[in-house]
Amino acid sequence: CNLSSNKGHINARVINCDANVKTNGGNMTSKRITGTALSCDAGKGQCDMRAIYANTVNVTAGEILTGSVHGDITMATLGGKLTIESGMDGNLKVHTNGGEADIQLGSSAKEVDVNSAGGEVHMRVPSDLEAKVDAKGDRGVLIDEALKEGIKYTDMTCQVASGVVSASQQTSGARGYTPTKATVTIDAGTGFVELRGKDWLSSLGSKFQKLRELKTLRIVQKW
Repeated sequence: CNLSSNKGHINARVINCDANVKTNGGNMTSKRITGTALSCDAGKGQCDMRAIYANTVNVTAGEILTGSVHGDITMATLGGKLTIESGMDGNLKVHTNGGEADIQLGSSAKEVDVNSAGGEVHMRVPSDLEAKVDAKGDRGVLIDEALKEGIKYTDMTCQVASGVVSASQQTSGARGYTPTKATVTIDAGTGFVELRGKDWLSSLGSKFQKLRELKTLRIVQKW
């Protein structure tokens, strides 16, 4: 199907077909997209697509927000933030042109290449994924304690890190994932890189914990 607008917003709750979307600057919103191929060009507009299942995915927008995405994926922003909240599986190539990238890898991630051209990169690696990681950023690379056994700094300035993360637990077959060994390359240019070992469930738990702590603090302040 072909969906287009002249700077107007497009809201397609569910798309079950190959899709070619062009908004000329308007926003694109969808709960789920399933098909062989997805191409979305929103110009400077925002793409908010909660779940994408396709063999090939090409998305260009001012800002990109997605929950989960599966396939051979290419995403680019025009300086805006790119977020993959729940996980990506397959191959991923990202260019944010100075924007921030916040990415949760899935258990079946394969080839991942992120270039932010100066934007911050936050990458979360699930505990059931084995991955070879190479990361660099002029403002430094921060390695989570959970990953320090496998990933080491290769220079004294902590601007370059490399290594292999071993899967610390087996993937449940019921989840529908096929365990793979991923190759992750991150180039933040003049930016900063953060590598975290928490999976998305752990991250969600941390968010709830922070909310509980904030609520407790507010109650104490009232008293």
